[in-house]
Amino acid sequence: MNYFVTHCDKNFLKHAERLFESLKLFSDYKIIFYTIDFDYKNKFDNVIPQRLNSDNFTSALYKKSSSFVDKAFFVFLKPIIVLEVLKDFRNENRFCYIDADCIARHDCDLIFGKFENISYYPLLNLGCQEFMLHSGRGNPFTTNGVDLSLCLEAPLLNELGLDVNIRTASYLQTGVFIFDEKCSHFLEEWKKLCYSDLILENWQYLTPFHEETVINCLLWKIKNVQSLDRVLINIPEEIGDVDLMLKKLDNPKDSLERITSFCTIPSKGSMKNLHFFHGKCSDSVYNKMKENMKQFYLLIHSSSLGDTLAATPTLRKLSFVYESKINVVTHVPELFKNNPYVNKTFSFDDLRTLNLKKSAKEVFETFVDIGGKNKRGIEKKHSTIDIRQFHALDLGFCLSESEMEYDFIPEESEAIDDLPEDYIALHVGSTWPSRTYEKKNWEELTKTLTSKNIPVVLVGKNSHERGFFEIDKKTIDINVNLGIDLTNKLTLSQCWNVINKAKAFVTMDSGLLHLAGTTDTNIIQLGSSINNKLRAPFRKNSQSYKYDYISGSCEAFCASDIKHGIKEWGTIQGVPPLINCLEDRSSFDCHPPVKNVVDCIEKIITPSKSKKILFLAPHLSTGGSPAYLLWLINKRKSQGYDVKVVEYCYYGDYVVHRNCIIDLVGEQNFLSFGHLRQSDEQYDEKSQKLIDFIKDYNPDEIHLNELAEIFSLKKLTDDIKNFLYDENRSFKILETCHTSEFDFNDKKLIPDAFHFCSSFHKNLCNLNVSSKLVDMKVEKKVKPDRTSSLIKLGLNPNYYHVLNVALFHSNKNQKFLYELASQLKNQDVQFHFIGNTCFYNDCGLTEEMKALPNCVVHDERDNVGDYMAAMDLFVLPSHKELNPISIKEALSWNMPCFISDIETLRSEYKNEELINFINGDNLKSYILDNMDKAHNVQIKTFALPDKNIFNATFNPKPKIEISGSDQFDYEVSFVKEKDNFIVYRTTINNGMWAGCDEINERVKIIVKNLSTKVKHEFCNTVENDILPSLENTVDIVNESGSLGDCIAWVPMVQRYAELNKTKVNFYSPHKQIFNKDKYDLINFFDYNQKPESKDSIVELHYDIPTSHNNSLQEVACKILDIPYEEEKTVLIEKSRPSSFSKKYVCIATQSTAQAKYWNNKNGWKKVVNYLKFLGYDVVCIDKHKTFGIKGNQNTIPSDCIDKTGDISLQDRIDDLYNCEFFIGLGSGLSWLAWACQKPVVMISGFSKPYAEFTSPYRVINEKVCNGCWNNNSFQFEPSNWLWCPENKNFECTKEISFEMVKNKINLLRKENNL
Repeated sequence: MNYFVTHCDKNFLKHAERLFESLKLFSDYKIIFYTIDFDYKNKFDNVIPQRLNSDNFTSALYKKSSSFVDKAFFVFLKPIIVLEVLKDFRNENRFCYIDADCIARHDCDLIFGKFENISYYPLLNLGCQEFMLHSGRGNPFTTNGVDLSLCLEAPLLNELGLDVNIRTASYLQTGVFIFDEKCSHFLEEWKKLCYSDLILENWQYLTPFHEETVINCLLWKIKNVQSLDRVLINIPEEIGDVDLMLKKLDNPKDSLERITSFCTIPSKGSMKNLHFFHGKCSDSVYNKMKENMKQFYLLIHSSSLGDTLAATPTLRKLSFVYESKINVVTHVPELFKNNPYVNKTFSFDDLRTLNLKKSAKEVFETFVDIGGKNKRGIEKKHSTIDIRQFHALDLGFCLSESEMEYDFIPEESEAIDDLPEDYIALHVGSTWPSRTYEKKNWEELTKTLTSKNIPVVLVGKNSHERGFFEIDKKTIDINVNLGIDLTNKLTLSQCWNVINKAKAFVTMDSGLLHLAGTTDTNIIQLGSSINNKLRAPFRKNSQSYKYDYISGSCEAFCASDIKHGIKEWGTIQGVPPLINCLEDRSSFDCHPPVKNVVDCIEKIITPSKSKKILFLAPHLSTGGSPAYLLWLINKRKSQGYDVKVVEYCYYGDYVVHRNCIIDLVGEQNFLSFGHLRQSDEQYDEKSQKLIDFIKDYNPDEIHLNELAEIFSLKKLTDDIKNFLYDENRSFKILETCHTSEFDFNDKKLIPDAFHFCSSFHKNLCNLNVSSKLVDMKVEKKVKPDRTSSLIKLGLNPNYYHVLNVALFHSNKNQKFLYELASQLKNQDVQFHFIGNTCFYNDCGLTEEMKALPNCVVHDERDNVGDYMAAMDLFVLPSHKELNPISIKEALSWNMPCFISDIETLRSEYKNEELINFINGDNLKSYILDNMDKAHNVQIKTFALPDKNIFNATFNPKPKIEISGSDQFDYEVSFVKEKDNFIVYRTTINNGMWAGCDEINERVKIIVKNLSTKVKHEFCNTVENDILPSLENTVDIVNESGSLGDCIAWVPMVQRYAELNKTKVNFYSPHKQIFNKDKYDLINFFDYNQKPESKDSIVELHYDIPTSHNNSLQEVACKILDIPYEEEKTVLIEKSRPSSFSKKYVCIATQSTAQAKYWNNKNGWKKVVNYLKFLGYDVVCIDKHKTFGIKGNQNTIPSDCIDKTGDISLQDRIDDLYNCEFFIGLGSGLSWLAWACQKPVVMISGFSKPYAEFTSPYRVINEKVCNGCWNNNSFQFEPSNWLWCPENKNFECTKEISFEMVKNKINLLRKENNL
């Protein structure tokens, strides 16, 4: 619990009561008031008086010191007070001590959000002066500089044996400070020193500012002591200065501004920290301050739930336009408890004590004079006006459709026992007959739903309404056989949760209809006499979102037709008896028949049902079987199947295909049942867990990715086999086989069908069971340029490259290739092996073979396609195979293959032109022949120029066009003849052209064939094409590929150009994202177009000696030798509106080293849940869904919208521009969000706050190890994923709690009106 604390004697009571009055107005927390030697007759319900008798303390002090006087006791009283409160109010409470002559500001409660920074000492207010003066003492400034021996605290520091130089420039004040139980030892030390003989004997000299002098000396002993910043401002004595202070507080400057010697206006950025005024002010000054404290009030006179909730759009608009929270007076206070636009909520009974004439700046009232005419004889007709506009019209304005959504944030409430699954919530309430669904209809509806096995939950509450008509609104007694009756049992928040969890909510026009409008459930509104468009909730700026209106045969909406007023009263200025049918029908035909309601419910709860399939895999370790399963899952999902996957045995480490499958189906649809290390007995013991999982899912089909008899690694338990193959099973069993050795005569467990992955099995199986071939198809691909593909992989194009993709295993026979490599070790050939290496040491390889320099083991990889695209030959010499996917992949790249001459492969590939079967030395001969051919082709190609035609023109602009049929890539450079400066460089191929803008100097065009290396040079010989000379240009190259670095540095490059009156050619990896109009002095080029010579360029990089002690932008400024000032980057505009239907927050959870992650295990999950609780969707925009190293993978939160992938930066920018705010790490995406002008909550312990951009929502725990990136004692090791130089297991972010992040989210929303 949070408490304020203060104390005073009877003489100071007037000032204390001013404090109480302001806290009552602005705070939700009580204040503990210690009265010194008097009893207080309490006038305030927010005050807890506690008498403290000074005699209990002074008698002991008199005995202790003969020099003690009463005044010394009172001036040092604060440590006694705070220790007393810790004793009197235990149970982990949090306290804010505040001087009795303070006045609270409107956001005073935010000070309790600073407890995340507290450790073992209290946090104090930062004083407005660095040095305090008293009686002519304390000024340390001399002609020779600062002499700390002259400061006021020097005598006490000397007496305590402390070096005076420990005094810092921060002087802290005890007018406001926060503390809790953790501070008790420090507080005892403070008290002990205050009442020590040392001080009591000379307190006026040693402690001129009493307990404040003492605590500063104690705190200076602590290095890097934290404070509250400036949370209070001293009130000036003169009225004129007070007026000036209040005016300046409304419009603060970017820097501190001093009004008087002790009154300083905080900077604009620090205003959020200012929570209190301080000073014993005169009555006239206090009256001025009190006038400034006056608040806005909205009085909502309706007593009904729905009409009151309908006032929230008007309330929100008032808060926006006045830029202030509003006090609400209402009959339904529970509706506003968590409303972000409400300051405080009052009942109408409170009006007697509020005295609005004195305390209100302005009072607004809605739902006034209902049922009567105004002075002009006009009566507002409730049933003919949109219920939300009804409130706005009372205040003289209308709401737009985009302003019509309700605001209600429920309390976290206890779960409801016995709540059924997939239920329909029914509001069985009664009101006017025209708006009441008859009991027989509710009974028929409940009975029909029960017969269809659809449970119902009844909600509603008895109430009494006084408005147009006075009526008792009671719930209807309905018998529930399937479901639960919760009528008259729920709080409002519990009711909200019940409605929100329902599959659909059925109601008439009622208060709960409007409450349901703040949930995400399907609403079914039953027809009545009032036009539903005047009542239907707005969600996502629409009245049709998850909303159905079911009417009866009459759609006259008679209650909303003003003609009936004439019929009743002879004028439209009268309300007819709305409780009746105004069409004079014998029944309410606007009410729908039950069948129509049931049909609507069934349409909602039984949409086109997806067929459910569960895949049961023996394991998902990398290999052909998991690769086939990944393909098959993709195929089934594209066919509309609902998919779940069970991994029967987790093998560990080799997880490429496993991760892809989890990404594809989602973690919520994946079960890892057991681990290889677990015993068979353990598998037996938990068999029921898998059986229950299958029963809960209730699949239509279960597909075993291997025959049940031959599950590898771990056999299926008897219980699981008996369950799966039970004759009375409710699902179909399908089986695939991935081995060529199984004898189908041994098949005991018979599936409903076989889905074979090879024709070999289809021909072999002799069982009387349905079977079909489900052969994995791999699309043909276009092989890219060999040289560039090999260079991309770091391989030498002058070698012949042979590829094997398979699990290292004696059966896969990699030993055969090692033996061949040994024979060819003196040739320009390399052998590459990709695959799971768990059996590497069981393949019969000698140590000499393992050491062969022409054999490269790449382990398992997720970019096998890159190797397939670049290699010259694929070889698979296995002893046994069925239908390997790796052969299909190689053939898809049009790559020649050598494979084993075994029955399964020959039957499959005997007619394939690219397939050769290994026989004798034919593989060796083929490699030698084709290696020479490739080498000869290379030499021939390099020796001969190509035959394409080059056409160069220079008027009006330089241009080169290449035509011809020879396929080559060319590098084209447009170069100034004068100094060989490259104006523009690009890459094209034959059949394309390239050009550049007009150049004011003579230009030549250089075309370089990237294969033959031959250059062609074309010059302009026409003199009159030369234009006046251009200004100087400088080449600057961004040598960091990091997105954040690129974004940070562009404004600094523009500033460099402005200061040096030059243009800049800027070579950057991300040139496309910057606003070219903003950066008009920069010519943006791709990084790979940078000049070859480094002599004339400036390189931006992160390797200067002081890099880690500066922010990113400061690093660039140091390199460019320009003044540093942070400047936000301007990006390109967004290209599209939001892709999402509701407000959302973007998050990014992945990074490039584990130290940069938020290593709090459940942190992101809690953040996502909290954001959803606040009403936001959460969109993850990381590139990778899962990222890391073996055994240390990081996966995005499961409950967010997954927008991971290799997505363009334009699309990322669009998502960020359209979001509300961003939460991420110290990464490039945080910089991107910052540049998109979005508030950023940055979670980082790896770096110090100054390392990135300035954000008031930075989350760091400075109580633990942090900032290793900025510590010059450590050298960051980018190749070491688990780099943690202090070996503290990433405590820098493990110890960042969800609450710390939550507090920053709340602060962000408050400050940005979100």
